[in-house]
This record gives sequence, C-alpha cells and structure tokens, in this order.
Amino acid sequence: MAVAVFDVDSSTVQNSVETKVQIAAQKKELRARYRTIATEQWAGAAAAKRASAISQKLKLLLQSYQCVAGYRALASEPNLAELFGSAEIKAHCKVVYPKIENDNIAFFETNDETKWVQNNFGLDEPSEETSRRVETDKIEAYVIPALAFDRKLVRLGRGGGYYDRILANSTALKVGVCSAAQVSDVNLPREEHDQTLDILVTENYLLKLEKKLEPKL
Repeated sequence: MAVAVFDVDSSTVQNSVETKVQIAAQKKELRARYRTIATEQWAGAAAAKRASAISQKLKLLLQSYQCVAGYRALASEPNLAELFGSAEIKAHCKVVYPKIENDNIAFFETNDETKWVQNNFGLDEPSEETSRRVETDKIEAYVIPALAFDRKLVRLGRGGGYYDRILANSTALKVGVCSAAQVSDVNLPREEHDQTLDILVTENYLLKLEKKLEPKL
C-alpha cells in the first residue's frame, strides 16, 4: 500500500506578548470549534472507512514495535479497536491502555477477562484488578488522538495535560491520529509544556517531523 509522507519542520514554542491567559482563551475557542468537527468526522458510516484507512497505515508504521500504548475511543475520536485487537498486531506487539491516576496516566495490559470502567471524562479505562500495569519506560510507541493537530505536529488536546506530562520525558515514538479535517493549516497556539509529536496519521496522508528517522513502511 502506498503511503503519502510529507516532511514538516519541528515547531517552536510560541514566544510573543500574548499572555498565558490569552493563549488559554485561544485554546478554549479552538477546542469548541474542533470538538464539533471531530464529532462530525467520527459519526456515521464514513467514520469507519476513515478509521480503517488510518489503521492500515498504522499497521505498517508499528510493525517493528513490541509495546504500543493505544486507547479506547471516545465518540469524537477514531475508533481503532479493530487494529489494536487484531491478530496481526498481537502477533508481535503488546497493546496497553491508559488509566488516569490523579494528574498522571498509567498504562495497563488487558486480556479477555479485563473489566472496563468509565471515568469522569467518559473514557473507558481498564480495571486495575483485572489487568496488568506496564511501566512507561517499556512503551516503545504511543498512539494518541486529539481534537486537532497542525502541520508542525502541535497537538490540541482536551485541556488536561495528561499526555504532555507523560511524553515530556519519553523517547518513545509519538504518533497522532485524527481525520484530515482536523488538521489546521495555521499554527495552533503552543505553550512551553505542550509536546509536539513525531508523526501524524490521517485517512489521507502521513506527516512526520524532519528530526525523526523515516519510519519503516
């Protein structure tokens, strides 16, 4: 399968007279806008086709990784359950799932007996009693959804900062996923703590930062 790959420059932190309050206001407005777009993109029959196209690219991208952090999708995120649960992925890769613990995220390896509990954000999390904790230094790649990304791979999340804290000290591959309609052609506001990703996968194309080696496709 041919995959379109484009190089982009790594992003710099926004340094201007804008205050943190102003940037926060910008992010709030953008979250409202892209939440609507994301909800539209990941509803209906077309959503399954978009998710399938993303999954096909990820299968190639992740074929050399042995431990990958996945996620259970919200209604406004690409549902990649078919990919994460596929025999093709499981043959070489352990997929772990996030669970919010205070201000951080822990990751757990699940099984057929795992019970899932919905948290206050509506996200399904693995029950600690029926899954196995995996330390973050064992994770080789993260697959991360968002409300939006820009072409410098700045991520607009939901405002909790959970992934930013996890990724700040991680050397793992950081892969964003969204629909092409959620990619901003203008730079998203970025604060010092906001982490950029290495690769962005949409249904139509793949973007990667120049600072990273080209993935094995």
